[in-house]
Amino acid sequence: MVTIRPFFRLLAGVTALLLWGFSFFELLGIIGTNSTELLNWFHCISSFGVALGFSYIAVSGRLLRVLFDVFF
Repeated sequence: MVTIRPFFRLLAGVTALLLWGFSFFELLGIIGTNSTELLNWFHCISSFGVALGFSYIAVSGRLLRVLFDVFF
């Protein structure tokens, strides 16, 4: 696992909060795109996934080594 510095943990936490809020309001239909409903659901679910990832980084302060093994 790779340890992340506190500033980047804070940045990940703020980003996670913004994405959680955006995803929640998008799910309620308050904000969103004018695209088809299926695409809107896919975008909402992917926003929740990204928010979950940033939340993990902010709370644990680590990046999974598996991500580096897969992508790099």
